[in-house]
Amino acid sequence: MGLVDDIRSWSRKQGAPVTMGLIATMILANLIFFFAKYQGIEFVGFIAPNLKYPWTLVTYPWASMMFDGWRLVWFVFLMYWIVWTGTSVERQTGTVKFLIAWFVWTIVGGLTVQLGATMFTSKGGAPLLGPEIPVSALTVAWCTRNPKATIMLCGILPMTGMWLGWLTVGSVFFGFGLPSPLVGLCAAIPLGLAYLFASDRLPFFPFGGQARVIKVNEKEATTRGQVKYDQSYFDEVKRREKEREDRASFDGPRGRIDSLSDVT
Repeated sequence: MGLVDDIRSWSRKQGAPVTMGLIATMILANLIFFFAKYQGIEFVGFIAPNLKYPWTLVTYPWASMMFDGWRLVWFVFLMYWIVWTGTSVERQTGTVKFLIAWFVWTIVGGLTVQLGATMFTSKGGAPLLGPEIPVSALTVAWCTRNPKATIMLCGILPMTGMWLGWLTVGSVFFGFGLPSPLVGLCAAIPLGLAYLFASDRLPFFPFGGQARVIKVNEKEATTRGQVKYDQSYFDEVKRREKEREDRASFDGPRGRIDSLSDVT
């Protein structure tokens, strides 16, 4: 019970219940599939061109297949990546909005990939197994909010958020575009939605959690080490300085008179 309690305590401290829930359920689902030798995975993953179970357009991120060590390593990396980017984005957007965004990216990605594969390939569809599309959209959202943040890719190569975002788009485009570049373009549509969402270009669905837009007195900001403050902040500072000056001019003579009376 101690380990379970520690995990629960750590999860609460993250302030990202949806992110923790996604990771926990994905790990649980894939452990079940692994020990069941992937029997019944067609009820969760989208096995194209069969659309017998339409809900699999929503559940396919929970159906990764790990037949070898490389796929297991990739799955573990994706879980770690969701922890890192998901907690950051969820704290800014809020739990409900983050959950909605995740499923929008998932559903739109499933639909656009199937549409592209049906239109531009002879297979009539494409299998969807694993969370790569929504995780890629999540990555683009994080990179949009942190374009100048530097991370160590694979612990070796330093990369800013902006370039990481472009790398993510490229990996989705080429990864899903092997049968046809147009399929890769369709697969990247959820990433475009993630960019619009994170850059607050969707008026009906704002990102949330960002600082209030303020008008800045550029002259005042420049004289304060280039830190930009709300104009009302400077007005309040000046008001308090004026109050202190008035109080000093009023209390000063009185203080001198009191001290003289003490002497006499």
